[in-house]
Amino acid sequence: MSDGTAAGYLHDPALWIGKVPPRGVGRKTDARDDVVLRAHLRSGLRAKAFRDGVFVFDFSDWKDDLPKPTGKDRSERAAARIDRRAVVLNTHIACLHTAMFRLGSTVAEKMLVTPRTMLRLSDLDARRYSTGDGRVRAMVDSAGRRASGWDDAVRFGRFRTPQPVRVRKKEVALSFQILDDVLRSRTPIQTGLLIQLALQACSAIEDHRYLQSLEAGWVVTERLLQVLWDTYLTQRGGSPRVGDEDAAAISPARRRHLKDPRAYPSAVIAEVLSLAGALPHGLHRRLVTVRRARDGWLNQARLPTRKDARRASSVATEMLWEAEGIDLSLEAADTVARER
Repeated sequence: MSDGTAAGYLHDPALWIGKVPPRGVGRKTDARDDVVLRAHLRSGLRAKAFRDGVFVFDFSDWKDDLPKPTGKDRSERAAARIDRRAVVLNTHIACLHTAMFRLGSTVAEKMLVTPRTMLRLSDLDARRYSTGDGRVRAMVDSAGRRASGWDDAVRFGRFRTPQPVRVRKKEVALSFQILDDVLRSRTPIQTGLLIQLALQACSAIEDHRYLQSLEAGWVVTERLLQVLWDTYLTQRGGSPRVGDEDAAAISPARRRHLKDPRAYPSAVIAEVLSLAGALPHGLHRRLVTVRRARDGWLNQARLPTRKDARRASSVATEMLWEAEGIDLSLEAADTVARER
């Protein structure tokens, strides 16, 4: 099934889309047929959301999907295809949590899809699937057999949360809309990778992996600093001047020098952008604090705190807005408070 056109995931911790049935009352349909919402996105993707928090996407009409792998390097192409689809799935998870927060002020624990935990299907409406993770298979199969729904999902205890998180249908619809906007951007895969890292930074906080959160958040921030820098240099390039020996205010040779990371590291770029008004001063201050925490780990092996991780995650999402115009709301669930 690795050559199929569809892929999906089961959200864990559990989600329940739509109204909760009265206690002890079962659903009339099998969970595998309980589709809450279908959507055909402008980017070409077709999507389907099940009541138990399973999401499936069909990539057959998506222009950025890789072709069916053939030839000697078939395994490498298949791996690249699966990796690319995993990026889309994780991007949707970030969009879903953004929609839940915007419309319902709901903050739930995050998850990340890997090629191993991904559900692979032949097409959007296929009932059979494959996955490399036995735990995911057990959860999906149990959801399919237990048609009574909410009560059995809670009793079965397959989830980390005491009970599934309720999600409204309009929140799922908004998540598809945000995903569509990302996939129709100038560089959907590169942007999706950054969103995946931002999601990873937020999820790591919930798992108390503050170092991993700091590293993932800083990768996003540093990359998007380069995007802002490129934009700034393009805007400052100017138009040709009459009688000037240079064709533009910034010649190609000068541009290469300005983009040399040895001459202009991220710290210098951030300072210049802030002074020029191309980077908000408040964001610049927070960015400097994140960079210091990251340098403290690299140079002195000083482990970051929860506060450092939260700031790195926040700055990463702010940079997505400043550089790419993508407005995400990724708030870490307060697992420390809950455990206490």
